[in-house]
Amino acid sequence: MLGASPGITSAAVVFQRHDILGAELQAVLVADASCVNPQRAAEIAAKAELAPHERPRRYHVVAEMSLTASAKTDLVARSRLISA
Repeated sequence: MLGASPGITSAAVVFQRHDILGAELQAVLVADASCVNPQRAAEIAAKAELAPHERPRRYHVVAEMSLTASAKTDLVARSRLISA
């Protein structure tokens, strides 16, 4: 759903550990050059489509999505990047 947002070319959602909550959803976004504020575009789409507990709490914009050898989104690599 986030990847279909205007200006977002791809998106992945990962769980990250959180000291208080235990875990939280975080979104990783790849935006096209025309998108001025990809975090805001994804946040608006999430609010329109998802219940509050289903929405990512944080959004990270990256240049490209890491892929596994089988061309799937590498969520482990994404998790390491956003936790650094």
